Amino acid sequence: MDERVFRFTPLTPVHFGAGEAITPEEYKIENNTLVRFNPHAIIAAWNPVMRQRFERAIEANNLEEARRLLHEAARDRRFELYRAAVGQAALAEFERPSRDIRRGDIQVLFRNLHAGKVVVPGSAIKGAIRTAIVNALAASLEDPAKQQIRAALERQRDRAWELLEARTLEYERNKTELDPLRGLRVSDGELPPEAVRVDRVLVQNRSGRQNQARGIQVHVERLLSRADGIEPPSCLIRIALAEEWTRDRRTGLKPLGWEFVAQACNYFFPQRYQQEVEHFPFLQGREWVPAQLPEGAILLRVGRFSHFESLSVDGLRSGWQRRRPIEGMGSSRSLCMLDRGVAAPFGWVLLEPA
Repeated sequence: MDERVFRFTPLTPVHFGAGEAITPEEYKIENNTLVRFNPHAIIAAWNPVMRQRFERAIEANNLEEARRLLHEAARDRRFELYRAAVGQAALAEFERPSRDIRRGDIQVLFRNLHAGKVVVPGSAIKGAIRTAIVNALAASLEDPAKQQIRAALERQRDRAWELLEARTLEYERNKTELDPLRGLRVSDGELPPEAVRVDRVLVQNRSGRQNQARGIQVHVERLLSRADGIEPPSCLIRIALAEEWTRDRRTGLKPLGWEFVAQACNYFFPQRYQQEVEHFPFLQGREWVPAQLPEGAILLRVGRFSHFESLSVDGLRSGWQRRRPIEGMGSSRSLCMLDRGVAAPFGWVLLEPA
């Protein structure tokens, strides 16, 4: 198995998460910093009198009082889980009085709380690579095969990715031992706590107007990036490819080598980036991704808010929203509001040979 080591660097803000959110009962803002604490540990450590005061506040639906008691107790560093900087746009929203309690929800990153590290999931990186590979293999199919796939996808939209993989990787989903990408393994990475900031997510349409549905605020923990005007913290990612195994005719698997994998990624993702910038005028004028990739580097788009086209296949897989097809880049972008007053796209990262 040929293993190569890459340095993972965010070019724009990145959010890895499964939708988990914390509420103001689990954190407080202190000196422009989010302090996340463990409310369960606080309640367990209280004496009967304090616990009774808290329970009375909850029973009376006095959430402000219950929150105040937790925040006061959280001054004890024993209960602290971690800290993260808060961006100006997010801070302004947190400090503005509102009856909409959802404004205080913050979607969090994957973390190893015991080690105090932020996790860069290898599964997300492998998923992006897998999409690029499927796209490249689909491009090599003959027209009759593509027409058959289009007809099958129209009949079974909910199985689109399964059908595409079955035809391009030449295996059935219930026979995972024949999946050629079993030979592709990607390690997790770890970043320090200072690699994270809390920021607001904006949704803008092509004209640049905000499209926040019913005023609902979305805030996330995200990785610092070069878009912030700094050299952000980076980490090492190990990618192993059993190239010889995938080329062994006895396995019946499609051969996939390192050169093919790198070319597939560096065709698929730069193309998507150029299309995104051309489609949304407000992204123009800034070099979010370098025009010339460093020698041996691989460009990927990962994490949430990366949009459908980063999961699509040229000329075959279409997206659907409320039974309407998503054409091309779609009609809007989810953006991260930076302190420089600029809204940046999510998810663009660089893997450089370490």
